[in-house]
Amino acid sequence: MRHGETAPALPFSRVPVPNSLSRAPQTRGNQRELDRAKAQKLADKHKGAPQREGTPQSRNEKDAAALQAKLAAKAAAAAAGGGGGGGGGGAGGAKK
Repeated sequence: MRHGETAPALPFSRVPVPNSLSRAPQTRGNQRELDRAKAQKLADKHKGAPQREGTPQSRNEKDAAALQAKLAAKAAAAAAGGGGGGGGGGAGGAKK
């Protein structure tokens, strides 16, 4: 081919190329926006959660008092003959 001459057209050279194939695909282009939306949704979900009252020490003391009251009630029920529920397994009939 000499200077100034144009190359002969190939039969497939005039086929239109879709825009999606004419350039490299963009990867993770909107990942930041998706992550922000996900974080906002999670924050909104936890927004209405009840707040814990008092200090950790006061909550521990309150929980310990409630547990002692529960154990005392269970012991009183067991002493009264109620059995108090529970898993049993004491001296009664052994399974074979």
